[in-house]
Amino acid sequence: MNGPVTGAESGRDALADRFRRFATIECPGISPLYARLAMAAADNHLALDLAGQRQPGQPPANILLGAVHFLLQEGIDHPLRRFYPDLDDDPPGTGDVGPALDDFLHRHQARISAIVTRRIVGTNEVRRAAPLRPALQMAGHVLAQAAPDRAPTLVEFGASAGLLLGFDAYGYDYGDGARYGPADATVTLRSALRGSLPAALALPMPRFANRLGLELNPLDIRDPEDRAWLRALVWPEQRERFALLDAALDHARRNPPEIRVGDGLELLPRLADELPASVPLCLYHSFVLYQLPETARQRFREILGALSRDRPVAEVGFEWDGREAARLSLRIHDAGRCLDDRELARAGAHGEWLEWLGDGAPEAADTNTEEP
Repeated sequence: MNGPVTGAESGRDALADRFRRFATIECPGISPLYARLAMAAADNHLALDLAGQRQPGQPPANILLGAVHFLLQEGIDHPLRRFYPDLDDDPPGTGDVGPALDDFLHRHQARISAIVTRRIVGTNEVRRAAPLRPALQMAGHVLAQAAPDRAPTLVEFGASAGLLLGFDAYGYDYGDGARYGPADATVTLRSALRGSLPAALALPMPRFANRLGLELNPLDIRDPEDRAWLRALVWPEQRERFALLDAALDHARRNPPEIRVGDGLELLPRLADELPASVPLCLYHSFVLYQLPETARQRFREILGALSRDRPVAEVGFEWDGREAARLSLRIHDAGRCLDDRELARAGAHGEWLEWLGDGAPEAADTNTEEP
């Protein structure tokens, strides 16, 4: 007869399930190595205990594997290193990674613990701008109709290093033979279309009066350790993501984004006090709300409703709710209420593909794909 389940065992079981879901839902077709490491971690008490030290709301597999990757990228010589495609020229595609992972965790337990307890999984994937771009164009179109003489303020809720705030400076390739964005863009993002081209891509790019990010734990793009942490969050097989991240970081260093430091739920109401009455607000968030408890998400909705009493608010969300694909949505808030709530698209978590649903897309207003 089995004895009672202790709190530690119960917590490990829940974490183990999350690692297995990560391996079977998020990793297929993207990172075979992370699928194997996550399955090994699900059966490793030390891995689960270390992941259990993460900050509230942080995804356990991402933070633990990010910490391991961070140390290996530093140059630590260990047998686990040879499994990583970005660190070894000829990594084995098969084989049991469990023993190497277990040994690495035991040897570097203190440093991994320090990283897991201090760091968060921030928005480091610049290619998420590819699904966001047509949604933000739609949002800008709606705001321009509501307030044609007032340029909106662009706000990113949960901005991390602020790389997405410069989305309109990037070039885009959706595989349709056209190139979208400035002709001299130093960053080009590729996203494979599944289905039809978003009609919103033909809309004019919004002209924002200003733009800023809200972030509780911002990353300093000038700090080598913060840049290294962003690189550690890139999955090992995705070499293109490393190049995109480096290019986006270089762009951000030349054009530093404005980041307000603090709890976004406290900063948003203060922002309303700063903005002139009736100035439209275009707010977006990507892979942020799913990390918040339900009470915080409800508070977020209440704040947007309050903000919209004095101005129209367009909210673009690129979030994951546990289904296989992330969802892209557009909500229009005005007069204290949410007037429109539509799902625009499904997309890969890293922006690598986009399936536009065409729900209520406005008529094309401009067919020029290049912005000055």
